Amino acid sequence: MQTQETNPIVIAVDFDDVVFHLNEPFAQWHNVRHGTNITYNDITNFDLTLVYNIELSTIIERLDVFRTQHWQNMTIVPGALETLVYLKKFASLHNITARCESLRPVTEEMLRTHMPNIFTKLHLTNGVTSLNHNKKLSKVDICNEIGAFVLIDDNPYQINDFTNSNVTLLVPDRPWNQAQLPEGVIRCGSWKNPGTDWQDILKWINRNT
Repeated sequence: MQTQETNPIVIAVDFDDVVFHLNEPFAQWHNVRHGTNITYNDITNFDLTLVYNIELSTIIERLDVFRTQHWQNMTIVPGALETLVYLKKFASLHNITARCESLRPVTEEMLRTHMPNIFTKLHLTNGVTSLNHNKKLSKVDICNEIGAFVLIDDNPYQINDFTNSNVTLLVPDRPWNQAQLPEGVIRCGSWKNPGTDWQDILKWINRNT
């Protein structure tokens, strides 16, 4: 999935729980399918093995099942579409996600259906998954390659990767990233007030472009 762009400003955006909700609908599905009782508020750690009290291989397999077979339950994060439509007017938007190549078809389908012609290109880094064994790529390397000056991502703890980069990391506030943020990371909004994350993101970008 790729569109032609000439905008000199490049903005990189994560997919899961930045553009589309993942953790909340996954928890709801998991509760029904596997008899758990996990709420969105309970997801206070990036390590979902601690949240669900199951092995890493099991949580990976279940996430893959959900993202391939039940992706229709993933809704757009409030404020994301409106903000991206606005940013598209003066910037080239790239989607960079830890999803693997095996998830490319369903990921492209979600973007075509709900966010047509928003992103210049979809980049998949082949993070942890049970679906393939492709080489894992670096988000910061992709940001540097495409010339992005900012990455919007719910994982603030990858900041060490950006130490020698000019890329700013904007982090939408989520229950699982409430620990003190590393130096140089900017928290946006409050997860208790949906939409404020994208409001803050827009304000920061407008001030810095």
